Amino acid sequence: MGQAFVQPALLVPSIAFLAFVSAIAHAGCSAVEQDPWSQREACDGREDGAGGGYGPETGESKHHGVSPIVDEASLRLFSLSHTLPRIDLTVSEASEAALRADPRTYVAARFEFADSKGRVGPLEIGVRAKGRAGSYRSFDKKMAFKLDFNRLERGQKLFGLGKLNLNNMVQDPSGVREWLSYRIFGNQGVPVPRTGYARVYVNKVEFGVYLTLESTDDAGFLKRHFPSTSVLYEGGYGQDLFAGSEAEFEEDAGADPERIALRRLTNLLAQASAQDAYESLAVAVHWDEVIAAMATELFVGHGDGYALARNNYFLHFDGDGRVSLIPWGTDKTLTRARGLKEGSGLLFSACVGDSDCRRAYGFALGRVSRNAKEFLATDVEELRGLGARLAREMATESRSRHDPGLVRTRVEETIGFLESQISDVEALLGCPNDKHAAAYAD
Repeated sequence: MGQAFVQPALLVPSIAFLAFVSAIAHAGCSAVEQDPWSQREACDGREDGAGGGYGPETGESKHHGVSPIVDEASLRLFSLSHTLPRIDLTVSEASEAALRADPRTYVAARFEFADSKGRVGPLEIGVRAKGRAGSYRSFDKKMAFKLDFNRLERGQKLFGLGKLNLNNMVQDPSGVREWLSYRIFGNQGVPVPRTGYARVYVNKVEFGVYLTLESTDDAGFLKRHFPSTSVLYEGGYGQDLFAGSEAEFEEDAGADPERIALRRLTNLLAQASAQDAYESLAVAVHWDEVIAAMATELFVGHGDGYALARNNYFLHFDGDGRVSLIPWGTDKTLTRARGLKEGSGLLFSACVGDSDCRRAYGFALGRVSRNAKEFLATDVEELRGLGARLAREMATESRSRHDPGLVRTRVEETIGFLESQISDVEALLGCPNDKHAAAYAD
């Protein structure tokens, strides 16, 4: 993806923002009294423009005025309501040798799918390895895969999908963190891929339980989430919106040979002052979605995402040349708090340096915290049930180093992480807790 660009001055939030959060942290509830609309509204959710929402199995987010499209057929890949489906990949000796020698290049394979509703296939597809330093595994271990149904047979799809990812979950001993983190993102109106689970076999050899993950560059994903797509870029480690770095981004969908929209954004970002970034960048940034994505990244502890690490993200430009942020690579989330008010992404630094944008960011943090609290109150048993089910399904795995007996423990740790993050958000925003609630009664 090229060398990382360094711009140290933008890696640290502005002095004004540090003073802002310090005042909140030390003043507690008095901050709400001094500015009742901005802080209390962020706590109780009465602000305008609250995020969208999505069904946990359909992954349908509401933004850009796009109506959710429920594809019943594809739910066979992403629903949790049926027996774990089985995916069989068959590769020839030549394809296996090629995959071992060059894991990033697609090779021919035969694909079959079976679940309680029947069988699909065989389909002739392209397959290659997926993952970088942390999640990559060799063919002899639990290799992750990218499947391209259209590579060998033009126009071929599986349940309307042209592509599919099979994540090996080697960095997630709970098995639930990607599923849950994308659910949390989606509940904020952030465009996210759908997820599910399947048991995968290669040449009749069991490789184990995998997360089925929709591809963000698939035409169906883009059509479902956006009214128009000009171009989609993938951001690699260290890449950010530095002027002059535009050629470093990998183009995954659409086309903009001159990278006009991307260059406009990088130039505007370079020229924006700390006081007017929110307004001056509005012509090129869907701020509501970008802020929701960044706030959720920090809430779920996505230390390998855009806001904190300039990694694992996609930039989507619509027909008007405005950008949205799509999160990716969430398998290490929900384990370690990374802070709620610091980050290195240029859009994040620009936002927290602008008082209006910082206020919108506070509202976004309040929303994600409230939604997480609601999830723990109403749906936490669904999470525990999924963990128990995965523990049973993983019991026969031989290629994973995770102990299935500890899955439930890791799930409980994930629940504890959410509870801790909710408390930290409420403390940051100065939200009244139960002990102080009477002081804020209308």
